[in-house]
Amino acid sequence: MATMRKSKFRRFASMQVLLSLLLIGCYAGTAQAHVLKQDHGIAAVLHIEPDDNPQAKQPIEIVLSFASSQSGFNLVHCHCQATIIQNAKQIQQVALKPALTGATLEAKTTLTFPAAGVYNLNVTGTSTDRSFSSFKLDYLIRVASPLSDHAVNSSSSGGVLLIGFGSVIIVSMIGYTLISGGGRYVTKPRKWPKLKS
Repeated sequence: MATMRKSKFRRFASMQVLLSLLLIGCYAGTAQAHVLKQDHGIAAVLHIEPDDNPQAKQPIEIVLSFASSQSGFNLVHCHCQATIIQNAKQIQQVALKPALTGATLEAKTTLTFPAAGVYNLNVTGTSTDRSFSSFKLDYLIRVASPLSDHAVNSSSSGGVLLIGFGSVIIVSMIGYTLISGGGRYVTKPRKWPKLKS
């Protein structure tokens, strides 16, 4: 009887863990992290506004934070461009400008992706005064379909639903563990030998 209870508990716990992992994996979505790329001593981290989540047909702002092992690198003396490419076809090309007046290591520009899909963003730069070597940085960008107001509201309520459902799973696992005697990890009360006086 006890072994049957233990095997049921193990199956129940395994199912709950798998279901929890599945829900978390589905909720993870397509968030994109900041990516560092480097070529010829020039490196840059790409950041996409808003929230690193580009939407098709919506203007986005890309910000590139540069670093250089070459002492002469400066955006003021860089002919820098960002090019969107999909399936070996150039979609859009724009010049990168310093993010702030006088900024020498941070550039930005505005882009619009025509449709959902996977795109390459090529960032190229050549020196206007030969103070650094030319570079090319390639980034892979996943663009989502445009969201309507209804989709935005349903996605935010999906997070609440996931947290609520996950809480129910955890509470039910704890309750089942307590009711069933906890499987093999709970010990029975110890009987102490009587002392002779």
